[in-house]
This record gives sequence, structure tokens and C-alpha cells, in this order.
Amino acid sequence: VTLVQQNFKVWEKPLIDRVLNHFDGQLDSLFKSKSSRRSKYMANLVRLYLVLSKMDARVLASLPAWLNDILCCFSLCEKISGNNTNNNNYGDVVISDESIDQDNVEGNTTEGANITKGEKQYVVKTVRELGFQNNENLQMFASEKETTKVPTFDKLTFSIMKSLVQCLNHLLKKKSTSSSNTQLKDLVLSVQFDSNVTSRFKALNDVSPEILQWGTCILFAINKSFVTLTDFISFEPDVPELSLLKQIMEYRQFLLWNLKLVLWQDTLKSTYANADNYQSITIDRLATYSLRGKTATVETLNKSIFGQIFKRLHYIDPKMLRHKSKEMGGPYGTWKVDFVGESSIDQGGPFRDTLTQCVTDLWAEHVMMLVKVPNNRNNSGEFGRDKLVPNPENISDDHLQMWRFVGKIMGIALRINNPLPFDLPSLVWKILVSEEINRFDLKAIDESFYQINERILKCDANDIEGFKLSHVVINNAGEEKELMKGGDEVPVTGSNYVEYVSMCEQYRINELKQQCLAIKAGISTIVPVGMLHLWTWEELELNVCGKKGFDIDLLKEHTEFKDSYENNLQFQGWLWKSLEALDEEERENFLRFCWGRSRLPVAKDGWTHKFAVHPKSGDDNALPTGHTCFFQIDIPRYTSQEILEKRLRTAVKWGNGAIDDD
Repeated sequence: VTLVQQNFKVWEKPLIDRVLNHFDGQLDSLFKSKSSRRSKYMANLVRLYLVLSKMDARVLASLPAWLNDILCCFSLCEKISGNNTNNNNYGDVVISDESIDQDNVEGNTTEGANITKGEKQYVVKTVRELGFQNNENLQMFASEKETTKVPTFDKLTFSIMKSLVQCLNHLLKKKSTSSSNTQLKDLVLSVQFDSNVTSRFKALNDVSPEILQWGTCILFAINKSFVTLTDFISFEPDVPELSLLKQIMEYRQFLLWNLKLVLWQDTLKSTYANADNYQSITIDRLATYSLRGKTATVETLNKSIFGQIFKRLHYIDPKMLRHKSKEMGGPYGTWKVDFVGESSIDQGGPFRDTLTQCVTDLWAEHVMMLVKVPNNRNNSGEFGRDKLVPNPENISDDHLQMWRFVGKIMGIALRINNPLPFDLPSLVWKILVSEEINRFDLKAIDESFYQINERILKCDANDIEGFKLSHVVINNAGEEKELMKGGDEVPVTGSNYVEYVSMCEQYRINELKQQCLAIKAGISTIVPVGMLHLWTWEELELNVCGKKGFDIDLLKEHTEFKDSYENNLQFQGWLWKSLEALDEEERENFLRFCWGRSRLPVAKDGWTHKFAVHPKSGDDNALPTGHTCFFQIDIPRYTSQEILEKRLRTAVKWGNGAIDDD
């Protein structure tokens, strides 16, 4: 199928007839058995018919209903993706502008984009099966009479549909994830597009109820077909170019998060190992204080918290790091740590603390595995002023092993639902999920670089030599590098300036790829990395990192006040007011002080403990005490909210970094 798809755009009618006669009877018989549905043979049959359906309309008449649904699913996804009125269909991909046929691109947003009769029937049939007629907010297009006119596709822009998925994910986030089809039917009854929900999504503001409902119908139909498609997909770490998984990856932004989560959790359970045992390691954290402010060397890197944990854990069997999370019946942590010279008993707190320190060490001066992006370094640009990227110089064999360990740390964060503060830009996350990189990703890390290239491309070819440019580029660390041997002597001219810009862009991407692919290889040793190909880069970032700071309302849902604070509403109000006054960094430090982590969990099962607030003896000069193993803070009975806030700031600023009897 792959060879034919690559080399023959059209088949002769007799050949298609022979194929249909040979395979038609097999499709339904193989589909009836779950084991045969999951065979590579069946996956290739589905691929074959998807190819044939575009060559010969007669093929459509012979398709079983389930395969026709899949065909309609892909067709609708393709139309939605092409209906981008704000950008070209290539997403401003980093390619030569000369290779873009602008007439063809613009055509994708207008002609031929309306829904066909067959596609409409597919959508309406599917939403009826899911019970849309039982929800007064969704029944507009699911009634038997079908009196409502379907909105044209030019109203369903890519940005509206993408925001609609995000809106539905927001509605779905508190639902259980026991079964894909059950989940879809359950969600139907929960969808209600009131202004409090839609106003959170800019693209949905002022969108009519008809468009919201019809867009929802299409998305649910696509997702129901996706559930069928999962039986045919092999979630491999390396995705074959013409595979079904590759096709689905092009439209993954239209898939509901909870359906992805069902697949993820099922696969995660099947890869648990070493459920009852964990590694015991000793870390000398106090010795690292002397490294602060020093320039990074091999010695300082090895002595850092990251370096110590790398040496102790990287070269063991990765299965030893594939634990269940605590809430799923696993141990308190993936490893157990004893801090030299500190009084600590590890029941989860010291483990979480070292996990977080592993990450924060990466951009410390004495480690410098991560460096600030130009927008961060220069405090410029609309985006990326807080982002970091792999150090382009750290590509030795030893460094690549360290990058693999960084991937293992990410995998552990995913496996046990422990978000970590990786402030990486979209470019890095996209490489990890094999998503296409575009010029906006480069703008997000170096707006000056982006603007200069845009200016060059818009210049008249005759004016290019006036810039007096040569074939060099400033890399992500701010160093000048040649694009080719002797590049500083090769001028940029009117005949090669487009190629020059492309070379600059590719250089900036490629200098990070080696490190990112090593990270991905590390992730694959801890979690089923093939499943991540269904995730968008934003979903991977959210599940690895959580959200910066924390939502006070979310924390309130998981808080218990103990003893005399249980009914003390005045004190409770003081605490929440004090936490609201903290900035983003202080809130992260507060979580580290109380729980040994810097972000709140994204998933429900990441909450290993309630946040417990206990009273403590002491006057207004005493400081709060944190217990990272139990997500607990002990607070003296202060005489005012102002004193509570001041003492809390002092504790979280100076109380992180060492555990002592005091």
C-alpha cells in the first residue's frame, strides 16, 4: 500500500476492480473480531480503502458503514484544517516561500469546503446515537425533522473549532474516564454553552448558537470515529510516514482530551513495573551550596543535585523507575532519598523535593544545561520572556546521556502526576510530540530574529546586498555560527536570500533537535511514548508542567483546617488573603515549602494528600513549619492577617532547600 500510494496517484479501473473483488468480503468479517481488528493486516486494509476512495467514486458504494464513517471523519478534519481564514494552510511552516502556491492555499478556504450530503448524514446519525436529542442545548440538528439549515463551512473556521474543543475539554474535565463511548454519551448531557463558559475562549465570543451546536455535532462525530480507529492504530515511538497514526496526528487538535486520557491510562497500567520496590539514594545537598555562582564545568555539573541523581539512577534498569503513583497503590515516591546532614524521613516529601530540584538545577549557573532564549535574555518580544532551551553546546556523548535522563524525569512526572517546572518553549514540546514547527515558534523564542528574517523576505532582491550579510547566524545561546564552512565569507545576495533565511531558521531548529530527541528517548523508557503522538504540544506541556503558581479556588477544594482552625473563619480568610497576595514565584515556593513540589496536580489522581492546615504554638515572631511528606503547614495563632502574610513570605523564601530539626 505504501509503495503504491507513493508512486501511483491513479490506478486503472481493472486493477481497482480486482482489489475490490479480493478484499471487500474481508473488511466486515475481520471487523467483527476484536483481535483481527487490531492486526496490522486490518490496519493496512483500512489504509488501502482510504486511498482507493479518493481514486474511484465506485469504492464508496461498497464500503461498510463503519469504514464510511471513518472516511467522512478524515474528510471533515481535512476541511476544517483548510478553513483557516487568518493564515495559510501551511501554518506558516518553515519552508521556502517559493514552494507555496498561494492561489491553491487561498482556494482551500472557500471552494469545495462545504459539507456533502453524505457527511451531513454521518454527523446527524452519529449525534443521534450519542443522544444529542436528549439535551435541549444540542438537539437543534439531532431532531427527526431536520428543519434547521446546517451552517456553511466558512462559518466553522479552524480557530473556532480549535477553541470549541478546548471549551468541551473544560466541560469534560470533571468527568470520569472509564470508557470512551460511555464518556461521549455522558458528556452530551453536560454540554451547555452559556456565556460564563464561552467567554473564556476569545474565538467563541459572538459566535451564534447554531454554529456552536453544529460545530459540536461535527466534533463528536469525529471523536466517535476516532474511538473506532484506535483499534487499527499501532502506537509506535517512530511513526511511519503513511500510517493511520500519521494521518490522525494531523488532526489531533480535534480529539477530546478525555478520550486520549482513557487510552493513556489503560496503556500506562499495562506498563507498571517494580510496584513495591524503590531505589534508596543518598544526596549531599548541603555540599551544593558552595557551587552557587560558579561557572558551569564538568565538576560543578557532576556535584549538583541533578548530577548526583543522574549518576545514581540513570544507568539502572528503567523498569525500576516505572512505579504506580501513590494514589494508585504505589510507594511514596519513585526513589527514597536520605539527605546528608539533614534530619528527614522520606515518606514522599524529600523525593518530591529532589525531583523538583533536578529540574531547577538545569538552568543554575553551575549547571547550564538549559539557557535563556533570546526573548528571555534580552527581555524583549511578545512571548517567551520566561522560556529556556537546551544549551546548544551540550551535545557530547555524556551530555546526551544527561538529556536522556531529563526525559526520564519527564516520564516520571507523567507517570505519577507530579508536575515539574520545565519552562520550555513550544518548539521543544513540538519536537517531543512530532508536531510541525512553524515560524511563530521561532518568533516565540527570538522575536528580533523573526522580524529581521521577515524584513529580508519582503525586500526587493536588488536591495539585499545593501544589508551586507554573510552566511552566519546567531544561535540560541547568543553566539555567532557559520551556516556552512567559510560562511562568513559567503555574501547574501538577491539570488540566495530566500535560501539564506531558510538555512537560518533550520539551523535554529536543528541545534536543539539532538538534545530534544535524546529527551524523547528517555521519556520512552518510562512511559509509552507512542501514545503521546495523539497529544498536542500544549497537552504535553500541561501534563508535564501543570500551571504556574496555583489556582486558589482549586487549592480550597482540597484543603482541611484542623483543630482550632476548623471553624475559625477569620483565620481561614486571613490565610486565603495572604496566599492571594503572593506572586507566581512565591506561590511556587509555598508549594515546595509544604509539599516539595512547585505545581499543583493537573489530574485528580495527582492529589496524594489534602492540604492540611494545623495550629502551632508561638507568638507573632514565630514562623510557620512545613511538612512536605504530608502537604501540611503548621501556623502560629498570629494576631493579624498582615503578620501572617509577612511570616509566610519569610518562611517560603528562606525555608526551602534544607530539612532540619528546627
